[in-house]
Amino acid sequence: EEESMKNLDLRDYLLQILKYKKSIYTVIVVTLVISFTFNFFVLKPVYKSSASILVVQFAGGGVFTQSVIKDQIKSDFFIQELAKKTNENENVIRKNLVVTIPPGSNNTLDVSVTNSSPKKCLEILNNVLTLLQEVNKDEYTRRVSKIESSLNEAKAKLSDLQKVKNTLESEIKDLKSSELIEKDKLVDFSILISTYSNVLQQISETNYSIKDNEIVLMNSSDFKFFVAPSAPALAGPNKTLNIVLSEIIVAV
Repeated sequence: EEESMKNLDLRDYLLQILKYKKSIYTVIVVTLVISFTFNFFVLKPVYKSSASILVVQFAGGGVFTQSVIKDQIKSDFFIQELAKKTNENENVIRKNLVVTIPPGSNNTLDVSVTNSSPKKCLEILNNVLTLLQEVNKDEYTRRVSKIESSLNEAKAKLSDLQKVKNTLESEIKDLKSSELIEKDKLVDFSILISTYSNVLQQISETNYSIKDNEIVLMNSSDFKFFVAPSAPALAGPNKTLNIVLSEIIVAV
């Protein structure tokens, strides 16, 4: 009897659904038509472009780290300046500008932009790079100047050491040919040789310092694209969904 009641309830439920079948179909069709129309005719196409930016690197690290530059790009100040440069709404940029640190990389950032204008996508990406260079110009210049100063000091020191080396070599040569008594000659000779060895060690260390600074300076470059902005590609709305909706409407 209990099983019979359950079957009866289920039958009543199905009858109620069938009773309002037309109304349900009407609601479904209207909803699908509205959704289809909105997606296909109202929503504007959205485009996406991406690039990879090489972050400035110096020996020993510093302020130019991936996380610091990522936060800088997403900061209110940066977004405001970017909006001015591109004549775009701040909120639009903030919402559609994505910055990520690629796995395994220690000096690049992936940046992507979505916008209803393909041209605006490229404009925003190019200005992200330009603005990074402008905002960090003083710090970058300061660091480069510091390396150049250290390099010039090392070269000047090397020049002085070379003069001392030449003088010592001349004195050693003269001492060897002098007629000083053997004991005095050995003491002076020992002092000169010790000083000469010390100068040679300093010359070696200074040469290493010069090469090190030259390599750092050579590998130092301003912010630049590691991968240039890609051609803007259609990112929405989903046309496949629109096609499926239209098929459903026809089938119904």
